[in-house]
Amino acid sequence: MSRFILIQLFLSVVCVNVALSAKTQLNVVPCPQVVEFQTGSCRLSGTPVTIKLGTKNSLELVFEAEQALQLFPIHHTTDKKELTLWLGLFGEHKQFNEICKKYGISRDERIGSEGYILLLQKDLIVIAANSSAGIFYGVQTLKQILMDTKKDNELPCVKIIDWPQYRFRGMMDDISRGPVPTLAFMKNQIRRCAEMKINMLMYYIEHVVETKSHGDFAPDEASITIPQWKMLSDYAKKYHIDLVGSFQSLSHGENILKHPNYKHLAVTFRMFNPLLPETYDFFKNVYSEMIPAFNSDFFAINCDESWDIGVGVTKETVDRIGLEQFFVDHVIKLDNIVKPFNKRSIVWADIPLEHPQILDMLPKDIILGAWEYSPLESYESYLKPLYDKGFDIIVTPGVLNSTRLMPDLIMAHDNIKSFIEAGVDYDAMATLVTVWDDGGMALFSRDWYGVAYSAEKSWNIHGEENNPFDVRFNKTIYGMSNTALTDAIKIIEKLVYLPPTQELNENVLWQKIVPDSGHTLFLRTDYWDEISYICDQTDQALELADANRFAVDLDYFDFSIDQYRYLAQARARMLQAAREYNKAYQVEEQDTFQAREHLLVAKDCINKNIAQLSAIKAEYQRLWLIENKVWWLDKVLNKYQSVLDAYQDVQTHLVKALARLDVNASLLPPADCRLDIVESNGDYFQEWMISGPFANENGAKGTDFDFLTETGGIKSTKPIAGQTFPAPDGQPYRWSKYHSPEFGVIDVTQKIGYAENAVAYANCRIYADADQTVTASFASDDGVDVFLNGENIYSKRGERKFTPDQDSVKLHLNKGTNYVILKLFQGTDDWRFSFQLLNENVKHHKYKYTLLNN
Repeated sequence: MSRFILIQLFLSVVCVNVALSAKTQLNVVPCPQVVEFQTGSCRLSGTPVTIKLGTKNSLELVFEAEQALQLFPIHHTTDKKELTLWLGLFGEHKQFNEICKKYGISRDERIGSEGYILLLQKDLIVIAANSSAGIFYGVQTLKQILMDTKKDNELPCVKIIDWPQYRFRGMMDDISRGPVPTLAFMKNQIRRCAEMKINMLMYYIEHVVETKSHGDFAPDEASITIPQWKMLSDYAKKYHIDLVGSFQSLSHGENILKHPNYKHLAVTFRMFNPLLPETYDFFKNVYSEMIPAFNSDFFAINCDESWDIGVGVTKETVDRIGLEQFFVDHVIKLDNIVKPFNKRSIVWADIPLEHPQILDMLPKDIILGAWEYSPLESYESYLKPLYDKGFDIIVTPGVLNSTRLMPDLIMAHDNIKSFIEAGVDYDAMATLVTVWDDGGMALFSRDWYGVAYSAEKSWNIHGEENNPFDVRFNKTIYGMSNTALTDAIKIIEKLVYLPPTQELNENVLWQKIVPDSGHTLFLRTDYWDEISYICDQTDQALELADANRFAVDLDYFDFSIDQYRYLAQARARMLQAAREYNKAYQVEEQDTFQAREHLLVAKDCINKNIAQLSAIKAEYQRLWLIENKVWWLDKVLNKYQSVLDAYQDVQTHLVKALARLDVNASLLPPADCRLDIVESNGDYFQEWMISGPFANENGAKGTDFDFLTETGGIKSTKPIAGQTFPAPDGQPYRWSKYHSPEFGVIDVTQKIGYAENAVAYANCRIYADADQTVTASFASDDGVDVFLNGENIYSKRGERKFTPDQDSVKLHLNKGTNYVILKLFQGTDDWRFSFQLLNENVKHHKYKYTLLNN
């Protein structure tokens, strides 16, 4: 018996056991464009339903009928009243046409190919559209209406006329920086995206695709084969989602280029060499397998953040023909590989926007993705140049997940709203909300708020004006009776603005909390009581969440709360443990019993830290495995374990200290037991971009020689993370981000290795909303020159030991972005520095710092 006949047998006997609640608003995401409430009401409880298909070819709507069938549980009843649900395409079925005419449903040019008209009457539901996609989206709206019902209540009869703002409404998930989702979770993403009327999905791919021609660069435990991509693409197509193929094709190639079989294709560790014919043979082989596996009309060749153009073997060619021509030649060669497959290439727009001449040179059928993840007053500079040159544009906001313990969903909300609205003004063809996983420990299930909000704005940019999104999000996506989840999100997102949490940066979790043996550790204590209080408030809000759909998502938010609570409590316990040990150390000769009590309190503090972090580690593993393959998990768990090992080492020292008391031996100094901890406050800059070391025979005495001459000299240098540049000695150097794991200290040696008689540069950016003067407090081992916007404002030469805040200087900041570069001189031994702004409230974003109005 055919699948369609089986469906038809079921459709005629299904009954509804749902009542629709009376209201003047509908909880639907995305919000429909037009909602017209009519007289009368619709009570569906216990009413038999018949589903009819109004189309010339019933097979065309089989999947949509299956979706509708799932909305109505089978319920046997003797009630003779009957409700009919019509799913039909305009103009294709005589009886359906008559029904539409009778109830005033006619073609509406606004609904286009994906819109629909949904009519709810006392004994009739009609979903009419021009295509199966429109029917599918109408069914999703009906599904959400039915979910938002209460027993024995009624819904006023209603007519919905709905259509999307954007032709393509997409989501991109980064699966190349750590977590690689299981096929089951990817199917789950497809279903959930389709429910929100998202019709384009992309997975960012650097190396996690296994091809027959080049199957060696993909990790065995994480690769997704071409047949699996084809299966996912076909699965997505059923849900009216285009799965777009993607392969990074210029920079961000480090995961491939580090492989012995592909090192010869590299310019730098991260960029492919466009000068080699073998490079294009490689891409042609990979593309020829990947592209046919995807049903989309597009293929992303990416080519973003190509900062290494013009270094190494490419320098001579770039000097001769220019960076613009070099980039365009590469893109055209890739595009010529894509074109025979009848696909259009997608290229990120950052390099063309930085070098506008490229926009006059690129073929106009290439699609450009404009990306920016900050909430700005205007996105004109990202969109207008592309629009003026006639390119099709993808507007690409982001769910800010990169290197964070949890995404900044408030910032994402504002970015998504403003960027997508701006895209309408420039006739953008698509939106693509991006979920990046830089850092490798992100968990996707906290991102659905941002994905859903992007779906909302992409379908109807005015939807939340009279019907708040947060209310509909909680009720529609999670089936909750309240707004507990978004209430909790708004509370915990307060952590973004507190200095110790550093904009939710994940590095805070790995910040050193146990000193190295023989060393002193400064431990920040201010704000952590407030952080703990915010965690408690968030917990209280989340306890009210009564989700009956996707409830597991809430576990991921609970986990975020637990991590921050641990961070607050663990610091307090470490300080207490250090104090208790120091007390024992001071009184051991006079009162061994009292000394023993102090050691036992210290031991209990460490035990609690071990137990709390062990539970967090176990929960992280559970949540990871719900979404992702096992690959990469050990890299994150090892980080947790390294902290646990440090705690355990302290615990071992404390047990040995108790044993020393037992035999009347003296206790070791606190530093020898890894308990020399000093309470400290201040807003030290923990993340910088660093480059070096450069050989300098004068050592700590310094040198005025400018090692940055190839990038315009220190007066003009405005570094970008990852940027590679040639030094005067002809060797390539790179600006790379470094987040210090130790509060208040940047150890240069930890980043670039031990060096003697050397120079390094450290750069950060300070944004001020007005001209102003602030005081910088800093320290160095050995000498340092301080440059502000290219001007040398302070110099200290010669050998010296690092002492926090040993120097200060006035910074006369301009309105806007200010560039600080420290030129650090090294003689021998330690090579460290620190830097902070005194009495200023500063927000951190990687190596970018923003002065906040006090």
